[in-house]
Amino acid sequence: MEQPKRRLLDFSPLKERMFVVLTFCHTLNNLGHGTPRLHLVKFSEDLNVSADAAMRLFVYIGITTFIGRLLSGFLCNIPCVNPVYVFMFGLIIDGSSQIYLSQAKAYTDLIVFSFLYGMADGVVFGTFYICILNSVETSRKAAAFGLSALCYAPIIATGPALAGFMTDHLHSYIPSFILGAVVAYTAAALLLILLCYKKQTQRFEAVEENDDHESVDRKDEILEETYL
Repeated sequence: MEQPKRRLLDFSPLKERMFVVLTFCHTLNNLGHGTPRLHLVKFSEDLNVSADAAMRLFVYIGITTFIGRLLSGFLCNIPCVNPVYVFMFGLIIDGSSQIYLSQAKAYTDLIVFSFLYGMADGVVFGTFYICILNSVETSRKAAAFGLSALCYAPIIATGPALAGFMTDHLHSYIPSFILGAVVAYTAAALLLILLCYKKQTQRFEAVEENDDHESVDRKDEILEETYL
């Protein structure tokens, strides 16, 4: 039996409203999310913080990112918790951390920012992948994962460059951090689009069916009445 040809790019996940909204919000957030990570050392030096002390901030960010990933996975495994709300909460923390960074005056403020930013990074990225993989059936999960990365990857590279351009012309990092907070809050607000429809969302999982004579792996579409 001739196998159907596999397409290089599968754009079928774009037919799912939930996938489109989630990917757009995550892409928009990445316009400012990477700015603090790349400009943190230079901004710290402007606050008379040594480069060595500034580098330790990335250790705090890494630790809290790890904790954020674990926490988001734990929360999303709770049946009564909607992953979209966790994703929205992460975006709000992300924006709030950058607002806090723009008002930082001492090294202690930078440490607090590092914990908030790392937690937001872990929750946002961890929950985003859970959300998009739950928005399509099993056969399209790989396409959804790759297509979402194709959308937000260029923005991740563009955001810090745009922030550097703004800093060169405005002679301050604060407008760049404020911009990052604005896009994070905007992305969180756009998730409310999913609440306006109050439609059922689809979750898909592979189900292994055992027969008396042979074992067959079958993919079923499971429709759950989870309202956003």
